[in-house]
Amino acid sequence: AQHVLEAVGGKAVDGQFDHHEGQAGGSGHAGDGKAERRTEQTERRAEIAGRPCLDLGCGLGLTAMVGQWLGAQVIGMDYEEEALHFASLNARHNGVSSPLWTVMDWRQPAVRPRSIFRLWGGDIMYEKRFVAPVMYFLSHVLTDDGAAWVAEPGRGVYEAFLQSLHGGGLEGRRVFTERVEPLYAQPVPVTVAVWEIRRRVRPA
Repeated sequence: AQHVLEAVGGKAVDGQFDHHEGQAGGSGHAGDGKAERRTEQTERRAEIAGRPCLDLGCGLGLTAMVGQWLGAQVIGMDYEEEALHFASLNARHNGVSSPLWTVMDWRQPAVRPRSIFRLWGGDIMYEKRFVAPVMYFLSHVLTDDGAAWVAEPGRGVYEAFLQSLHGGGLEGRRVFTERVEPLYAQPVPVTVAVWEIRRRVRPA
């Protein structure tokens, strides 16, 4: 995975930790769809094995470690440097070959264009102002046959995101839905959906 960053000047620190300054691309929250993404990854083991993948907003590294364990070459990206230190500790504690952890701003992707085969992220957008930079990031990093798996808990901002896909040359379809118990007290379970996003195929 390191060569994907080095193509734009990235340099690993201590073998597994890399830092690219920025202000967005923050940690996912516990219960934000990580279990659903983990299920999706496991079902696609053969698909991602040996391929460059990226966990967007990886937080403490759960799904990045699952992807690495399944054989993918994973970059775990987050804006919060402290979270990545704990993610690295998690990988060592669980005996998993460590992904390449990197601090990065999704508005300034330090990843070679069209180099990521699969990308995943959970509840990565909380405001409409995140829609455009996330769209740009996906368009920049995904290979021509690449796909992003985005888990979301029904936030209104995702409607704006899905509606904007076409304008960004992308298309999406819902591939998984599950009702899960909320982490915080509320009267009803949370419905989490996983969307698969790809480049739109242009008519021949």
